[in-house]
Amino acid sequence: MQKPKRTSLVDQVVEQVQFYIESHTWPIGTKLPSEQELVEQLGVSRNTIREAMKALVHIGLLEVKQGDGTYVRNYTGFNTSFQRRLKKEKIEEILEVRYALEMQATKLAVMKRTDKDIQLLQECLSKRDLARKEGKDIALFIQKDAEFHMAVVGASHNQILVDLYKSILESVQESIGGLMGNINQ
Repeated sequence: MQKPKRTSLVDQVVEQVQFYIESHTWPIGTKLPSEQELVEQLGVSRNTIREAMKALVHIGLLEVKQGDGTYVRNYTGFNTSFQRRLKKEKIEEILEVRYALEMQATKLAVMKRTDKDIQLLQECLSKRDLARKEGKDIALFIQKDAEFHMAVVGASHNQILVDLYKSILESVQESIGGLMGNINQ
């Protein structure tokens, strides 16, 4: 028989924050309460909160935006391991998955889109076209293109599809950047 393991306060805070994220109490994109608010809510020291936040940023669940705060980036560690795997896959395979997700998202968006979705799509398309016409900054074009495609997926109003698309978006952007870099050489 093994002795029960004691968990540190940092581990307990990590587990609590993971629970909030996985239970969608704090959905993707949510700004976390301030460090002081977390200290008060969880009854631990600032140091414990800082260490837990570092651990959660390291595994990809949280993202720190300097001067703004800490945000939920992913729901589970699955996404982190999935991201590592995507970095090893062939560009063609990533683009095939993108195509499949976007085709379904487009079909759903046609049926479920709102006037607000249409307005956002038009804005994103205009910004992408402007970035393409200026043509000086490939990274800006890729970012605006990703925002447009994300708006299409968002117009599907299917949160699972949105989350899946977000999980491959970074790899898609990297693959497009690589392709465009090769074209411009």
